[in-house]
Amino acid sequence: MSLQETRQWRPLLHYAPARNWMNDPNGPILIDGVYHLFYQHNPVEPVMGYISWGHATSRDLLHWQEEPIALPSTPQEQIYSGTVIYDRDNRSGLGTAENPPLLALYTSVFRDMPGEQEDGTQAVSVAVSLDRGAHWTRYAYNPVLTLDPVSRNFRDPALCWYEEGKYWVLTAVEAEQQVVKLFRSTDFLHWEFLSDFRPPGYHTQEMLWEVPVLARLPIEGEAGRSGWVMIVSVNPGGLTGGSGTFYYVGDFDGTVFTPEEHPAATDDPWQYRWMDYGPDNYAIVCFAGTATPVSIGWMGNWNYANQTPTAPWRGQMTLPAHLSLARQGDGSLLMKQKPLSLGAPIEVFAASEIRPEVGTPWRLPDSVADCTDFADAVLDLQLAIDPAGDVVVLTVVATEDGRFGTEILYDPARQELVVDRSRSGVAVPNAAFTTRHVAPLSPQDGSVCLRVIVDRSSVEIFAADGLVRMTEVVFPLSHATTVTLGSYAGSACFRSVKARWFR
Repeated sequence: MSLQETRQWRPLLHYAPARNWMNDPNGPILIDGVYHLFYQHNPVEPVMGYISWGHATSRDLLHWQEEPIALPSTPQEQIYSGTVIYDRDNRSGLGTAENPPLLALYTSVFRDMPGEQEDGTQAVSVAVSLDRGAHWTRYAYNPVLTLDPVSRNFRDPALCWYEEGKYWVLTAVEAEQQVVKLFRSTDFLHWEFLSDFRPPGYHTQEMLWEVPVLARLPIEGEAGRSGWVMIVSVNPGGLTGGSGTFYYVGDFDGTVFTPEEHPAATDDPWQYRWMDYGPDNYAIVCFAGTATPVSIGWMGNWNYANQTPTAPWRGQMTLPAHLSLARQGDGSLLMKQKPLSLGAPIEVFAASEIRPEVGTPWRLPDSVADCTDFADAVLDLQLAIDPAGDVVVLTVVATEDGRFGTEILYDPARQELVVDRSRSGVAVPNAAFTTRHVAPLSPQDGSVCLRVIVDRSSVEIFAADGLVRMTEVVFPLSHATTVTLGSYAGSACFRSVKARWFR
């Protein structure tokens, strides 16, 4: 399959490499006004393998420049997930006071090193950059953190500054044991074990825990207050099958993370707090160096990632999102995710009190769609739905005859948001490519508010002011260019509709 054949699916405002495979984001960081995104990358072919760290840069988190490979794999070492930090005070001693280093703490997967490392050993290693990420050198005394006995499942280091103790906390997983391990250091090179995090509850024999992130998030409306979260990606075990990401809210005392509450020992995944109710948002990590927490994830699912029909690249990132906590009526805290600004729109359309009739959906005016088309622009659609009506349906990237399109439904009686991509276009040739996904969604202040962002091969939904998120990869037909609003029973009402188009 050639680039020409799938150019219609290359995202406009989501990062994707020019060629070959990409999965987890690694070490995103803002430094000197430039955002750096590192990521799991196979520079040889568009499937998982030969894993190295790719690198891209951006000034606005929307338009990206692919850079040379940051950390290439070797016959003795694959470069799995990790993080990047600016060692501003040169605590590591690997730079100078005048030129502090960037440090990459990554997962080494060793092989073919008899007498030095057992085949398959995973450990934390360090690489150093003295030119703001353009070139990297492996630390001479790697690895800096290895379990005893050695492990083939110890990976995905992430860093968090603990202000009260003036030290860095590293989280990593023992993936098969479904444990997050916490360590502390003041120089990034010598690590002291703190504790294990493995609460009772949702564990299955096949599940792997990956990419643990300990983060402190601001609480909306409570100036100066914050809360701790532990984010864990799991595969398999996601709500929709395959991979997914959930989180715990709790307290961190510098040694132990204690969740405020979690379900009793249950194997029901619906009892947990998921960062995304769709199938395609995994390995969510936070940028370092930003004034407020900003996240990004891999828009993919391990169930079918190797078979998505794009070429010569495979894989893309989600839109970055602001993270915060919001106090609920019962006093609990839930995470909010809100997409960053998409910039200045090239066109805007607004309407109110739209009441589509059964069998006659309302259509976004042709002048708007014809002017900007999905091939040329990203649609940002904001809707307010009257929850007193019947089931409503929004269809995006739809064909004129209505046979194809991605449907987004809201059922007021069930208080459920549903995405149906069974007729979205070209299907992934894998039975695990599930097509119907559900999220709980209650009205807020008398309305159900959705924000739907549609790029060439994705649909991202933010609902309830960011409390609910759904991310879906789709592969529309080339002539699917319409957007419609419909009703299943005739009493549906869209109180307001605002469509904005971006490049």
